[in-house]
Amino acid sequence: CISTYIFGQGGILSFWKDFIPCFYRIGPHTILSFIFIEQSNIQYQRHISKKPDLYVNIMKISCSNDK
Repeated sequence: CISTYIFGQGGILSFWKDFIPCFYRIGPHTILSFIFIEQSNIQYQRHISKKPDLYVNIMKISCSNDK
């Protein structure tokens, strides 16, 4: 079986030996991509979209009830 071969050769840590180098290559790009997409969505909803943002409406309603 493959799992017994892997566990026999390198143990459980053999599954994670390439995680850190892979994260160093892919992690910053992924994090910056999500930040860029989030900011793009905010700017789109603020300037281009005709429909108001649901989150903004909920915050306006909750803030108006606080007074």
